[in-house]
Amino acid sequence: MYKAFPRRFVLPLNVTNDTPTGVNLNTRPTSSATSFKTAEDKVWYQKGLFPSEPVFVPSPEAVEEDDGVILSVVVTPTEDKRTFLLVLNARTWEELGRAEVPVNVPYGFHGAFNSTA
Repeated sequence: MYKAFPRRFVLPLNVTNDTPTGVNLNTRPTSSATSFKTAEDKVWYQKGLFPSEPVFVPSPEAVEEDDGVILSVVVTPTEDKRTFLLVLNARTWEELGRAEVPVNVPYGFHGAFNSTA
């Protein structure tokens, strides 16, 4: 059983700075959900880097929906660059840090965060 809450934020993978505003970002044909890029939306993009599915981790005493961080494993197809964990402020999308790993990590799918682990 899952609880669903109304959310104001969407973390799509297929958006760049060139994505036009007003385009529905939900491309699943079986869904009636809509999400549109607006002029106020924030995008993290660096050419040649490929972020995994973003995971939102709320601050322990969060009050606002966007009070926390966004985590994403970022991979690169070139061997001279390393895979890293990207940490963004969820409200401002300011980069808070990167944690490099000494190996290239395969591109992942459906990340998860468990606060009880």
